[in-house]
Amino acid sequence: MRFILLLIGTAVAIFPLFVPPFFLPLYGTSIGLSTTTSSFLLAGYNLASAAGRIGFGLGADALLGSLNSLGLCLFLVAFSTLLIWPFATSIAPL
Repeated sequence: MRFILLLIGTAVAIFPLFVPPFFLPLYGTSIGLSTTTSSFLLAGYNLASAAGRIGFGLGADALLGSLNSLGLCLFLVAFSTLLIWPFATSIAPL
């Protein structure tokens, strides 16, 4: 039962991770960035996502443990989503 609750909670928690990659180029062009710059932002987002997956995976295996690593990752996702995205009106925060 604990595993199923963890599975459901994680599925709900990571669902917002799938939204920004689809809207990042559109949002970038809506704030005045070129389509090339918006595409580079998406490439950077995907590169950071890959590095984060590897980093948190290694951290879960070697340092923090799986649940602590998951909790830290979800906290950082919530922090960036709630505190950085609403104020991202230029290329620097994006």
